Amino acid sequence: MMETCSKHPTYKAIGKPRSMCAACWAIWDAKEAERKRIEAEENEVSTMCYHPATDEGLRELAWNIATHRVFTNRHCYNSDEMLMVFPILQMMKLCDRKWIAANPPGLVWEFNAKACPAGVNGLPVFLSARFLSTEDLPKMEAYLKEAQETQQRFMKTGLTGGIPVDDCELEPIPGTGPCGDFYES
Repeated sequence: MMETCSKHPTYKAIGKPRSMCAACWAIWDAKEAERKRIEAEENEVSTMCYHPATDEGLRELAWNIATHRVFTNRHCYNSDEMLMVFPILQMMKLCDRKWIAANPPGLVWEFNAKACPAGVNGLPVFLSARFLSTEDLPKMEAYLKEAQETQQRFMKTGLTGGIPVDDCELEPIPGTGPCGDFYES
């Protein structure tokens, strides 16, 4: 007597793990491959780690944030917006996402120059991201405050070095007005 498929009694079973026809075997084989892939991904170990930042690197990052050369997760209002700006966080391997969930970064950032040509809802989109650890964050925030104070001081004093503009005896440079030779006598 010929063995038949348990789901399709009119088809001949091909005698693989269970009595299945070729169509059922292909579906079972695809599901088994997907199960093995997921199991392997869940058992994979993350290679991510936070490298300690140098003082010089933290100062540079703080200055770049103060001068708007860097976009951070602090520019986003909520986590949905952050995932929209940094979609790479959703595309990471499962083991890396688990590692980040267990060791949340202090700051997620990237240079504005690396933004995609098109943004979403007025925000840039980055296909890469950099992380700053929570241990380095307080030091970087102190440098950021220092950089912002430096900027404020410069904005108040300007190029005159603290001399009020009205007291400064600067003469206009001939030929540099909006009409070219307007200032020439």
